[in-house]
Amino acid sequence: MTHKPQFTLEQLYISPFTGQRHYDDEGRKYYTPLERNLTPSGIHVMDRYLQFLMSGGFYRPTFCTAEGITTAQLAALVTVLTGYNVVEFQNLYVIQVAEQLMRYTSLSIDYIARNYGGINASNFCRMYKRIKHVSPGPRRAAMRQPGDEDRYTIK
Repeated sequence: MTHKPQFTLEQLYISPFTGQRHYDDEGRKYYTPLERNLTPSGIHVMDRYLQFLMSGGFYRPTFCTAEGITTAQLAALVTVLTGYNVVEFQNLYVIQVAEQLMRYTSLSIDYIARNYGGINASNFCRMYKRIKHVSPGPRRAAMRQPGDEDRYTIK
């Protein structure tokens, strides 16, 4: 690549969380809505692709057909904006969402894989281990701090 990518993965991340846990003076738990930037790039097609990924979309041809673009056009856009090829970007994005869900919710790895990765748990675990060099279960245990579970809500 001959130019610096315009965005990092972190800049394009759309959180799956919609609320944050708090406690009132009597110790009762309540949640407040979180503001979510659903258009982090300001580029309509890219932002819709990020929303597609965040909501568990995984099959790029489905997205491209709905947007009226080719998979090659999407791949070129992702590469120009991020410096990653589209498959690498998609896998890293799914892992970033999954790590937040693993740390802050009690959702099972299987549920996260199916609903946020668009793949079965076995394929998700294989992909996760290939990229992170550790399985998701032990990674979840290492990431969690007391009070993390259910700190946030999802839609």
